[in-house]
Amino acid sequence: MSELQRILAENFECYISKRYRDIHSKNALQLLKGGQLRKFSGSTQEEAMNRLISDTCYLNGLTDDDFSLVKGDIKGNGVTVSNPGGDVTVGVDWHLYIRGKLVLINECKSYLDAAFLARAHAYMSKIKSYKGNSEVKSMVTSLERAIDINTYNYYMYGDVIDRCYFFTAGTRTSFKPMYIKKYWKNLNMYTIANMIKFIDDTVKESLTLNASTK
Repeated sequence: MSELQRILAENFECYISKRYRDIHSKNALQLLKGGQLRKFSGSTQEEAMNRLISDTCYLNGLTDDDFSLVKGDIKGNGVTVSNPGGDVTVGVDWHLYIRGKLVLINECKSYLDAAFLARAHAYMSKIKSYKGNSEVKSMVTSLERAIDINTYNYYMYGDVIDRCYFFTAGTRTSFKPMYIKKYWKNLNMYTIANMIKFIDDTVKESLTLNASTK
């Protein structure tokens, strides 16, 4: 890992940890309820990945004119796939385009269970199997794991989901949520470093292919 990538990893960890520390200091159970807590957890992961993917592009010499990182699950940003019966638009949390070409898709969760992974697998399969998208890289990222290993291995088999990263050790339990201070778990910097390398390799590969086709 380069020095700049190390800084990216530290910034990523600091952003997520600080967001949760802010909640810990404000007594989340009194200030936030149900849907608000889920929204907080989800938006924290999405924003952390937004920053990380964008910064990786900048470190590879790309400017805002060279790449775009869009919310694929927002109307108008998804990928439309079709068959003789009709068409459907699908998308995951982040779609990275470099010089107009889709190169990376990322679904990010605060915790990953079987239903979430099944949905990500279905959408990523549709996107990657559509014309021109066979080389698109895909990854699922999650703060915690909430899926048994057999089910996890089922969905990870094959090349639909290239990588899956869990930022903390162990298995999530609903009665020990990380937004409560005493249940906080430190993030695994080794996992984060591996994820950054995957993103960086994806960006570099895209730039190499782009240069070779000019």
